[in-house]
Amino acid sequence: MMTANITESNGRLCRVCEAKILPFMSFGKMPIANGFLPPDRTASEYMFELAPAFCRGCSTVQLMEQPAREKMFHENYAFYSSTSRHMQTHFKAFSEIRRMLLMWRVPKASTR
Repeated sequence: MMTANITESNGRLCRVCEAKILPFMSFGKMPIANGFLPPDRTASEYMFELAPAFCRGCSTVQLMEQPAREKMFHENYAFYSSTSRHMQTHFKAFSEIRRMLLMWRVPKASTR
């Protein structure tokens, strides 16, 4: 379900380069992945707006609303990136790309 006004950033900034991010769609309210709640607990399940956004500054796609850490990582959480060699390699490469982007960023011309 599309929400109204998805072309505005609502003042949200990119988590990588701090430029404004632009939402491009919404999947509506969604539960956290891998919750595996029993049927009697689904009525009180935590939901968040699953709306991806694009950053023109660094070309990343990210969520407009980041769910609370406590809601995502809890005693029943099934996956930790620190235990995955593939994820460690991925995040190391991503951090190097981010470092290079920040190092080579060309300052914007003044618009006086």
